[in-house]
Amino acid sequence: MLDISGGGLVVRQKIDAENCRYAVFHPTKEYEIMAISTYRGLIYFYDLEGNLIETIDARRGNPAINSHYCTYNYDGSKLLFINLQYACIDMFDRVSGDLLHSFSHSFDPSQPPVAVNHGSFFHRTIEDGLDEDYVITSGSENILRRWNVADGLPSIEPNTFIEHTQVVNTGVFDAGG
Repeated sequence: MLDISGGGLVVRQKIDAENCRYAVFHPTKEYEIMAISTYRGLIYFYDLEGNLIETIDARRGNPAINSHYCTYNYDGSKLLFINLQYACIDMFDRVSGDLLHSFSHSFDPSQPPVAVNHGSFFHRTIEDGLDEDYVITSGSENILRRWNVADGLPSIEPNTFIEHTQVVNTGVFDAGG
């Protein structure tokens, strides 16, 4: 049974996502719920009646991938999926299901992979109508990283926030960026 609420709405529907770990409402389509399976590596999209709309396969050819979190960007056109098997956060196009970028904190192949614990999007319109879109990721190496959504590369300096003394479990932007 999935029990999720938002904006005064409570949905209690039987969702067929095996071991559903996390679910979230679409930011602009009130009828769409995204849910992920903890062990299957699939991203499910349901309507409010609990009917499966579609599925995105995030396994990259593997039989299963563990995950515990997913989220939409501001307009629902992209989504982040924590890929625990590859120690990264994958960004998918919501419409096509294509993998756009993978954000990783592991840069040295001789070292064990660094777990990426959380990710969030930030969007703002700056002067002259230009838009900025970023992803922030948090990792088990005590660092937050900021990435450019357009190319998947680290954003302009500062793009790492290293003042943390323990594992960073969550990272989000405030409304001002």
